[in-house]
Amino acid sequence: PFRLTRDVIDGLGICGTQGLFKKSCEITLELMRRYADTLITIIEVFLYDPLYQWQLSPQKALQLQQQFDKTNDSVASSSSRASGKTSMQPASSSTSSSIVGESVTTDTNKMAERLLLGLRQKLQGVERLNQMTIKAHVNMLIQEATSIDNLSQLFAGWQPYL
Repeated sequence: PFRLTRDVIDGLGICGTQGLFKKSCEITLELMRRYADTLITIIEVFLYDPLYQWQLSPQKALQLQQQFDKTNDSVASSSSRASGKTSMQPASSSTSSSIVGESVTTDTNKMAERLLLGLRQKLQGVERLNQMTIKAHVNMLIQEATSIDNLSQLFAGWQPYL
């Protein structure tokens, strides 16, 4: 998920991606593989955290926003009728917490488990069903990061014929 544009590569010095950057990536990946269990444990904390959402679909976000707006409107209109004034007041904390409570489940999210499995595979060097050495993995990542096909998706004007 990172891209190496020509400006970033120019900033790496005369060797570009083949010098210190590549060696640093190899050392970092080696350390990540060595301590993969620790990294996975840290990520699993988020996996089982009931307050952390792995995915909120646009439809669910819209539904939650509409429910929140309706609640705010009803609270504001009832308070303005009671006081005779028009005022905007936030929804009560119990209402907003019930809306959040609907969207958060205590069950383990299946998408989060798939992401964790993908992370485990990457830390083991499995990429596209192939076991890779550290050097091969770093070369593949650099190649993807400098690929014109991936870079053109960042800037619409680079390849308008796509």
